Amino acid sequence: MRDHKLKSRAVGLCAILLLALIAIGGVTAVLTAGNISADQPDNQQLEVDLNYSDGGTTVDVNLSTDGSVVASTTDSASSSTASPQTAVVDMTGLAAGYLNLSVEGADETNVTLAETRMVTEQVDALNMTANETYTVDVEFDAVETTNATVEYIDDTGAVLNSTTLEFDPIDYEDGTGVMTAEFTPTTDYNYTDIRVTTDNAYGYEAVYVTDPGTGVAGGGFLGATNQQVMGFLALLAGLLLLANRGEML
Repeated sequence: MRDHKLKSRAVGLCAILLLALIAIGGVTAVLTAGNISADQPDNQQLEVDLNYSDGGTTVDVNLSTDGSVVASTTDSASSSTASPQTAVVDMTGLAAGYLNLSVEGADETNVTLAETRMVTEQVDALNMTANETYTVDVEFDAVETTNATVEYIDDTGAVLNSTTLEFDPIDYEDGTGVMTAEFTPTTDYNYTDIRVTTDNAYGYEAVYVTDPGTGVAGGGFLGATNQQVMGFLALLAGLLLLANRGEML
């Protein structure tokens, strides 16, 4: 009987606390949460599209690592807000790696998540020569179809070439893989920007830009795809094993 009374009291206190939190706006609805890749954060920003149906709703977009918020923004609707509305988090200055994304609204009945995007832009990435083929590799790690639009942009801001890559994880083992956008300009262009917009942000892994003139690739905190790294390590291990056997013989 005593245990029953204690349990009843505990349930009652929890109910009172819940009502108090609701009254002061302390209960939030998580619209989305998960890990995203910051392979080159100084070149990246996260965009979150939100649809509002109430002017009093506020949404927090947080990026965290090891439980600590390292970048965030707050978005709110007004009576004249047009939907969707975009909240942007600049990732400049953050450490490369994986970050936890959390989008929380005061009331999920008044706001819905429309889309998340990872925008990766390398400024003045290439000096392009006519009739050379330039490539941008986009690495994905996705559980659903994810699109990435690759744009080559000249120094006036004009888009010289745009390619949309559609990554279907069913076509790739474990939902990871690399797709390539190519562009062969007919004239020379200096100080060309590369912008990759990936929808949704969770499916993005890394971007690599290759200059055929130098053979140098820029971008990506992995430096190579996971498959390439594992293959290289396996090859290295095999060579070391053969070398040791040769010494033993």
